[in-house]
Amino acid sequence: MITSSAFSDSTLDDTSAPTRAASSGHLLGLLVLGNLLLLSLFIGLSVLSLQWSLQSQLARTDVATTNLARALQQSIGATIDKLDLTLRLAGQAYEDSLRQGQTQPQQVDRLLAKHQQQLVEGEGLRITNAQGLVRHGAGLPQNRPVNVADRPYFIQARNAAPGQLIVSEPLQSRISGRWVIALARRVNHPDGSFAGVIYTALSSQHFEQLFAEVDIGAQGAVSLRTASMRLIARRTPQGNNTSAIGSAKVSEALRQALSKAPQGGNYTAPTTLDSIERINHYERVGRYPLYVVVGLDTGEQLASWRLQRMHLTAYLLIVALAMLGGSALLYRSWRRDLQSQQAIVQAGKRSQALLRTSSDGVHVIDARGKIVEVSDSFGAMLGATRAELLGTYLGQWDAGLSSKDLAALYTPIVPNRRSKFSSVHRRTDGSLMEVEVSAVGVMLDGEPLLFCASRDVTDRKAAAREHAARLVAEQRARALSERVSEREEFVRILAHEVRQPLNNASAALQGARAALSEDSSAHAGVSGHTDSTDAATAVRRAQSVIGQIVASLNNTLAATALLASPDRIECHDADVDTLIELSLGDLDPQARHRVRIERQSATRTASMDISLMRLALRNLLGNALVYAPLDTDVELRISDSDDPLALVIEVIDNGPGIPPALRPNLFERGTRGDSGLPGHGLGLFIVQRVMALHGGLVDLRPNTPQGSIFRLWLPQDA
Repeated sequence: MITSSAFSDSTLDDTSAPTRAASSGHLLGLLVLGNLLLLSLFIGLSVLSLQWSLQSQLARTDVATTNLARALQQSIGATIDKLDLTLRLAGQAYEDSLRQGQTQPQQVDRLLAKHQQQLVEGEGLRITNAQGLVRHGAGLPQNRPVNVADRPYFIQARNAAPGQLIVSEPLQSRISGRWVIALARRVNHPDGSFAGVIYTALSSQHFEQLFAEVDIGAQGAVSLRTASMRLIARRTPQGNNTSAIGSAKVSEALRQALSKAPQGGNYTAPTTLDSIERINHYERVGRYPLYVVVGLDTGEQLASWRLQRMHLTAYLLIVALAMLGGSALLYRSWRRDLQSQQAIVQAGKRSQALLRTSSDGVHVIDARGKIVEVSDSFGAMLGATRAELLGTYLGQWDAGLSSKDLAALYTPIVPNRRSKFSSVHRRTDGSLMEVEVSAVGVMLDGEPLLFCASRDVTDRKAAAREHAARLVAEQRARALSERVSEREEFVRILAHEVRQPLNNASAALQGARAALSEDSSAHAGVSGHTDSTDAATAVRRAQSVIGQIVASLNNTLAATALLASPDRIECHDADVDTLIELSLGDLDPQARHRVRIERQSATRTASMDISLMRLALRNLLGNALVYAPLDTDVELRISDSDDPLALVIEVIDNGPGIPPALRPNLFERGTRGDSGLPGHGLGLFIVQRVMALHGGLVDLRPNTPQGSIFRLWLPQDA
């Protein structure tokens, strides 16, 4: 028999005292060596942590500059796209005026003024002739002509391919005197020959104002350059850099980065204009020959890392002192533990005696799932002796848990972790008993053990199962009885609904036939005379009665089906206009024209069961037409709801409204007013049941000053 050392009957021997004294000096040496190793480990980890923190800070700065540069290039690209669109539209309009011979200066100026309204960012919209003389546009000097034939952008536009936008290098405007970049497109005569250039300009001040909205810290910088690296605009917190506009002086690091990644990338280098080292990101502006460069000061970005390095150094000093103090306390504690071991052994013996005499089935399991101690009561539960159970494994007598679940109990054993579960134990005679097991992990003499207590609950659980089965049977019996009663009632209603209207229809059709016969006799021999007014009235009456039959049958059968459907139905996308047309088609043709449709929603399709929604809508419209005065309209309003997401259908009438006494039970089956009209109170019950199956609802509101509003909420968030 294998027994855990935690339950050994051995005691501490007094002869072990010299050995403990000799090991005391050995422990002190180990503590010193351990402190040195741990301190070295802390220093190494701190260095690695600082390296990782530095790389992380640099990565965050790269992300920040990348995001700023991309946001700026998107904004600048959008502005140029907008200006280019205006140039194209105005250029096409100007070419159209050339084809039509409408080249009067006033007409062209009005044309440009119309398109000038779109140029909020541009300096102005102007057109030159083929010789470069600016002929049209706002803001031109009165006393001197402006010629741009020598401008590179004019020459490029003159030689450009069709549809090409020319973006100039930075230059000083001959009209405003400010630094700008010109955006130009070629315009042609009707024969395709060069007619001049239409152009606008973006000033450096526009870009400086855009850059001013960006947070770049105390030493950051933002600049916009052409593809040749000429400076268009630059901004630093100390002020703008107008004097440097047009300069192509950039760091070699930027040129090398551009050669490797022309569209965008990162680099770190001192900025040529002010010699401040920055972490930079450059980004090409869409398809245009422009680059945005955003740089954040390296020293400013790494200030927090340097502070962290100082704090970590102080922390290491504190840790070293704490380790020395902790080692001293540990040594003293170890000495006290040696003195208390004998007391622990004695306490273990007392615990062992209590365990063996416990009333519950107590058993102790080691980390391999083997019993190392067991109480006599547990042996009695299983029909075995204590000696027979010691050394056995859980799987030999536990029949309620799988091998995987059993292993999870003791792999691993966590001290002080408590658990409670149900299982089944197998007695030695093969019979089974249901148990509730409480378990807790403990650590004795360095060995993890699992203390378990099993309680026999076979009789209690059998009684609980019997009670639960009885409740289920009673509930099913009640539900079945209610369902049978409901179906019997609806069958009775259906029989009545079919029999009485069919009798009425038969009488109406007989009256129609008699009227036709009398009409034929009265006008016999009169050539071409056909007066069938009475016959037509009788036929219409017969059709109305038959319509009542169909509507009544539909409502009764629908109510029967809806009562038998406890769950939500399956919905599909259906056309809302088709739903409206089908519902209107079900109404009495004599009253259908009174329905006025107001569509406040652009929704074309909605998730629904269109057959059930058609039934609900037909009932609401039919009720409204019956109860509203004959000279009033019934409004069918379609709208949307965003919170919750739903299609809202409202039926609005100007009738007498719903009496207050009926409102609490309005949507219950059988609820009817005292109007004297035929029916069984199924219409609004069907409407409520249809909306419940859709997961929606129907509610009632008063229509001021008179009437009712029935509103259907059809949810669309599935």
